[in-house]
Amino acid sequence: MLDCFLISVDLASKKAYYFLISVDLASKKAYCFLISVDSASKRAYCFLKMLDCFLISVVHALIVVEVQHSLRDGLMSKTLYFVRHCQAMGQEPDTTLTAEGHQQAIALVDLLYNRNIERIISSPFVRAYQSIAPLAERLGLHIEIDERLTERVLASTPRADWRERLAETFLDLDLYLEGGESSRTAMMRGVAVVSEVLQQAASTIVIVTHGNLMTLILKYFDDRIGYGEWEQLSNPDVYRVHFLGTETHIERLSQSLSSVNF
Repeated sequence: MLDCFLISVDLASKKAYYFLISVDLASKKAYCFLISVDSASKRAYCFLKMLDCFLISVVHALIVVEVQHSLRDGLMSKTLYFVRHCQAMGQEPDTTLTAEGHQQAIALVDLLYNRNIERIISSPFVRAYQSIAPLAERLGLHIEIDERLTERVLASTPRADWRERLAETFLDLDLYLEGGESSRTAMMRGVAVVSEVLQQAASTIVIVTHGNLMTLILKYFDDRIGYGEWEQLSNPDVYRVHFLGTETHIERLSQSLSSVNF
């Protein structure tokens, strides 16, 4: 745990605001605690809002360093398969797969069964879990649930211009809409999962998530990836990311998927 104190002085009112910033190096989470505040003033609240970007930057830097250390660890060789869920009935967390989606999940078994998969980590959303359940059963593997793999929320309410705004968030990673999550925030929670996986024993891992978040994770490792790649995603879709030493190779396996008769 890394702690530091921050003092903000309002010269007009002659009042000081004391903050404790605490960064948990293990979980990659940062917290800000307001120790002293003038309850009649909104200045401290505004200052706390300004700290959001700073805290995100601190967590981002910690994860970047950790990933770099993992990649430099000898000639580490690991392969991650990022899977976007199969066709679903809707977008809610408890939405199930369609009949076609269940057939797609069975087809994923044919694609991934002989790839020496050692671990399966999935978003808790039902459509993600159901997409990989047939493979897990065939391999005799437990599906590990990780809340950090849930889909990125663009905004709290539906927007007619959501595609245009989504495209903007791939160019400005810190842009966020009301009630939504910035691309950088979503990216870094997804990359935190990858960082942990790279430091653990398994060499071949399946990570099941959602289209927006998956594209952002891939963008972290190849900045050329963006809105266009998201727009071309299918349900399901699979990307293979191979880490060898400090090199990262990304390959889309869409051709293999398209050859399967759903």
